[in-house]
Amino acid sequence: MSNPIAGLSLVVVGLAVGVGFTFLSRSLKAKVEAAHSWTEVPAVIQSAKLQKVGKTSSAPSLTYTYSVGGTTYTGKRLQFGGINMTRTEAEAVLAAYPVGSTTTVRYDPHRHDFSVLRLEADSKGYLIAGIGIGLACVLTGLVVAFAS
Repeated sequence: MSNPIAGLSLVVVGLAVGVGFTFLSRSLKAKVEAAHSWTEVPAVIQSAKLQKVGKTSSAPSLTYTYSVGGTTYTGKRLQFGGINMTRTEAEAVLAAYPVGSTTTVRYDPHRHDFSVLRLEADSKGYLIAGIGIGLACVLTGLVVAFAS
C-alpha cells in the first residue's frame, strides 16, 4: 500500500541529509584553505598513542604544546574533521610525530588555543555518508510513495 505523504517526506529528508553532509564536507575543505594563512609556530609532541575506532579502524591520538606571545597552549587536533584510518596508516602518522620531537603547528590568529598539525581534512567520509544516507532515504521514500 502506498503512502505518498510519508514517501515524499522521506525523499525530502534524504535530500536534506545529502545536502547537509555535502555542506559539512565543503566546510572542512574551506577550513583547510583558511588555515594556510594561519601563523606557523614550533610545537613539541607530548604524547602519541594509537586509538581503536570501531571494529576495523584506528586513529592516531597526539598531544602537543606550543607557545604564542609567551603563553603555552596544548593542542590535540591532528587535522580537520574525523580521522578514520587503517591501523597501518595510523601507525605511520604516529611514527612521523614521536614523543619529544619538535614539529610545527598552525594556530588560528583569532583563537590562539585552536591549532592543527596537518593542513588536511578527512571530508570524504562526510561526502560518502551524505550520498549513502540521502540516496537510501530518497529510494525508500519513492518506494513508499508509489508502491501499490
